Amino acid sequence: MSVLKTLLSKTISTEAKDDKKWSGGVTANDKWHPPAGLFDKSAATIAKTLKENSDSEKQAMSRLNFYINRAGKNLSEKDKERLNDAKDKLKTLYAKDKKISKESVDYGKTLRW
Repeated sequence: MSVLKTLLSKTISTEAKDDKKWSGGVTANDKWHPPAGLFDKSAATIAKTLKENSDSEKQAMSRLNFYINRAGKNLSEKDKERLNDAKDKLKTLYAKDKKISKESVDYGKTLRW
């Protein structure tokens, strides 16, 4: 179902023959649009916002990668570094959630009678 939802939410325009990049023909009909200036903010803010507004780690990372790929060569080295830091922070945020959920149900402890 999620594959169908993804296909329906994104449309690839075959009419954009002037664009040399595939991303130039992609139009997002998605219901989520990043807040203005989000990708200009700190790595921690980017990661937190993407996590709060995404259904999964995969979706959050896809949104960040789409922005990075769309910006392409227009990103400065400083921006690339900040956005890659945001990827690391995003992974850390989701890893913390996984750790907490595993700790909340600790199957390794034995009951003592």
